[in-house]
Amino acid sequence: MKKLLPFLPLLIFSACKVTSPRTSGTIRAQIVQEGLLDCFENGLANADGSPVTCEGSAILFDGQSVLVASDKDIPGERSSIFVWRLENGRPDTLRRGGALINPVLKKATKFEEFARTPDNKHVLLTTGFDRVRPGSTSWDNYNCLIYWPMGEAAKAKMYGGETSVGLRSAFSKVLAGPAFPDGVPYFKTEGLTATKDRLYWGIREEGKKYDDFTHKIKVVSVGYRFYGDSLALANDWSVVADIHVSEPGLPEPLAISSIEFDPHRNRFWILTSYEKGSDLASFLWTATLEEFRAGKLTPVRDDAGQPLRFRHKGEDLTFTDARHLMVIHDEDRAQIPVNGKVRQLNQTPYSIVRIE
Repeated sequence: MKKLLPFLPLLIFSACKVTSPRTSGTIRAQIVQEGLLDCFENGLANADGSPVTCEGSAILFDGQSVLVASDKDIPGERSSIFVWRLENGRPDTLRRGGALINPVLKKATKFEEFARTPDNKHVLLTTGFDRVRPGSTSWDNYNCLIYWPMGEAAKAKMYGGETSVGLRSAFSKVLAGPAFPDGVPYFKTEGLTATKDRLYWGIREEGKKYDDFTHKIKVVSVGYRFYGDSLALANDWSVVADIHVSEPGLPEPLAISSIEFDPHRNRFWILTSYEKGSDLASFLWTATLEEFRAGKLTPVRDDAGQPLRFRHKGEDLTFTDARHLMVIHDEDRAQIPVNGKVRQLNQTPYSIVRIE
């Protein structure tokens, strides 16, 4: 693992707070399009004959194309990252996504979030960091932070060497609390974004083990720099926010799925989701850094003044321009019709949101 830089510590901590919807101002938006993306050919199978599925978990607009990562591996040399051109702000759904091919990308399993630096020079892609096998490296591939220069995925690098499993100790330590003073044994990251000099990870699950945890809207942060095209992280990890949202009419528990910094508005956009069997829902929120620290989120509302609601399990979001967001969904085994069509195994649903 690369040596951590001795940046000066930035102490940011917030105990878990119940957020009030009253913050610096309500943003209104509406869902203007929903559809299905074909990630690969229908009928693709693994070596054992089991079907390959596309379950979109991360999305990024790089200025020309939309990249979607699935949290399911696919066979062969293709990575599980697919690319579509945008036509008038909409993905070209008449063709399948072309897959990125790079052995570094094939090292990682279960992608969760894309991010881009505010100067649009670099892309970052993270997995969930939610599992490791003691005494073995067989699950290290679930612990990866990959990055590359914008538009040049062929130059992708892995932070930390073969994988980024060394970051698990930093996550565990920063999440330590009264229940786990020596570090949290189980956690799952969903959400990654970058400001000028800091990375922000969303923590969706936290607890004793994979079947004994609490859903969370927690955000941790660390300083970073690029030296040329090499990423260095500081040693100043901190908890920025630990929030329980309470909004009349919304299902609980809601947990973080995505976080995106908006340099145009100097605020963060947060996607939360709820899942109970086939009952799925997602909601958008915003917060400035100061509101984050104070434990406050503002729900994005529709034209009727209600929290903007997706009928799907939202996974990640990206800005396609200053007024439009594209959200990727992962339905898992649920079959929720999209424009009257039932999702096929090689497809993943998306939504386009216009900000009023």
